[in-house]
Amino acid sequence: MPPSSALFRTLKAQDSLLFEVGFNNCDITQFENLVSEDFEFYHDKSGITATKADFIAGIRDGLCKMNYKARRELVENSLEVYPMENKGVLYGVIQTGSHRFMRLKT
Repeated sequence: MPPSSALFRTLKAQDSLLFEVGFNNCDITQFENLVSEDFEFYHDKSGITATKADFIAGIRDGLCKMNYKARRELVENSLEVYPMENKGVLYGVIQTGSHRFMRLKT
């Protein structure tokens, strides 16, 4: 999907809200508002988180309770968006990209 497409721009904006606001500032409301009820998260280290509730609990009880501040930055121009369609009807999107995680002192 080209970066100029409306779907790509929408996903990039939502990614920014989820990570720049939600993850980087531990703002759980961003996750509650942006993550769909049928959300699935596939992590390269810990595997599948199959529900929205489990994902949010992991953020709230893990990320937000660490003894340091975590920060995530998307690597510029690494975001890729792949629409999933059934007979021409969009039903989902796969988003991938490279990012850097940092451990900041509090």
